Formats: sequence, C-alpha cells, structure tokens
Amino acid sequence: MPPRVDSVALLKRTMQMIREAHADWDEDQVLEHTFSVMNLQPNTNQAEKIPRSVLSIVLQIVKLNENNWAIWELMFMDCIRPIKNARHILTGEIPSGHTDYDEELDSHLLGLILSSCDHGPTSRIDTYTVREQGEEEQLGSTLYKKLKAALTINDEVKLSTIHDQVHKVKLVHRNIANLGKELNQIWNDAARLGSCMDEKLKKSTLYRCVKDDWLYTQTVDSLKAAQPGCSYEYAYHVLAKKHQEAELLGHIRTAARVASNRNTTGQPSGPGQILNQEDVMSLNAQVARRLLVHMEGA
Repeated sequence: MPPRVDSVALLKRTMQMIREAHADWDEDQVLEHTFSVMNLQPNTNQAEKIPRSVLSIVLQIVKLNENNWAIWELMFMDCIRPIKNARHILTGEIPSGHTDYDEELDSHLLGLILSSCDHGPTSRIDTYTVREQGEEEQLGSTLYKKLKAALTINDEVKLSTIHDQVHKVKLVHRNIANLGKELNQIWNDAARLGSCMDEKLKKSTLYRCVKDDWLYTQTVDSLKAAQPGCSYEYAYHVLAKKHQEAELLGHIRTAARVASNRNTTGQPSGPGQILNQEDVMSLNAQVARRLLVHMEGA
C-alpha cells in the first residue's frame, strides 16, 4: 500500500533534511528553520523574532516588577531603617505616650510621608487622598496606615483598568505581529498609569489577549506548560512558534490537497485520499526546492 502523506510525516521529513544540512544546530534552531521553510514566504532567512518594540516594553516592565505599594513601602522603609524604633512607631506598635515613642521622630516621619505623595493635577494618590482636605495634622503611624490603604486600593483600580483593556483586545489580522502591537499598547497604558506587571501578570495578559480566538487553542497549553518559571521572552517565542505551526499545518494540508488532485485517475480527491508514490516524491521535491532556495538566500 502506498504511504499516506500527513502533516506530521512531512514535518519530520523537512526537519530531517535541515538536520543533515546543519549538523551543528540544536532542535530549537531546526524547528524554527523548518517553520520558516514551510511558511512559503519568499527567501526569509529566519523565523519570526520578537519585535524590537515589544522587547523594549518588556525591558521596561521588568524594571517595574512590583506594584505601587510594594515599591513605595520598600523605598520608604529604606529611608527610615537607620532610625531607632522608626518602624515600630510608624506601624503603631509603639503608640503615642509610650516611653520609647519619639515625638520629634513622629513629626519627621509625617513630613517624609507627605513629601512622598504626589500633589500633581494628574496624580491619583496625593496629599488630599491621604490626609483628607481640611483635616488636622495626624500622627505618622495613622497617616502611614491611610496611605497604605489608599495606595493598595489604587493598585487594584489600575489593574482592573488594565484587565478591561485586555478584555477588549481583538486580533484583527490574527497574527503574531498584531498581537505584539496590542500588547505594546496595553503595557504603555500600564506604564502611564504607574502600574507594574510581574511575570505572572504578563503571562495572564497573554492568555487574555488570545482568549476566544482561534490562536488561544493553539497557545494556551504551551503557555501553561511554561509556568511558573519561564520568562516572558520564552512565552512569547512559544506563542510565535505555535502561530507559525498553525500556518505550517495549513500550508501542508493545501499542498496535500493539490497533490491529491493530480492523482493517476485525474479526478479530484477528498481530504482523506491516500496519495501514491509519485505524489509523495513530488511533495518531497517541493520541500527540497524550498529548502535550497532558503539556504541560498540565507
């Protein structure tokens, strides 16, 4: 019985040819090269890379790897660390009137807290948010608790806003480049809001961007498998490879249908038609020609 031509066999055959031509390549390079060859694109010399614009945004996000309250608190605590009893006075563990309570220190803490607040016209956390307009001056410990509550609520509002934006993302062209542009915009908005995205949130963003779309089914399993220790760059590569793989399978099925229609009977064949040896050789020859053209252009 003549062999059946399917996507897996053709993919393996192409990968084997590339391995023989590039014995020093690892499996990831072989796979990326295979996708590039099978995508039927003219003389591309490499598989799709992460767009520079996306990488630049990723680098910015990596620097903002905590939320607003965590960043503010760490910076603030570093400022007061050398001062005896400062943390305990600030958190209220040493209350006003205690023998270890320092009135002068409390006034300095209050000033430091207020100076840490932004009172600009676009600020979401300002002195009025913390102190309330017209309110008398408070103890550093009381003000600290109010500021913490205000910043924490603000973080939640900002994250909710980002999630709403992500929910509205539509992959109009359904390709990886468009996804990169959409993520670019989301992260720019996040940075402008002052929010921060850690690795978990970035991967969650990826999930939401492809949810309810054909690409979601192609990517979500791989992205989930990448958790919890993978970097965003790796997750993006997985997404790109899955997208290329989906295109590859479509090209393979198209090529198989074309070959099936040129069988010995001259009659159109269904998608399940078993191809004869001549058709198999024809498909392999097409792959070889594309590979040679690709290697010459590289």
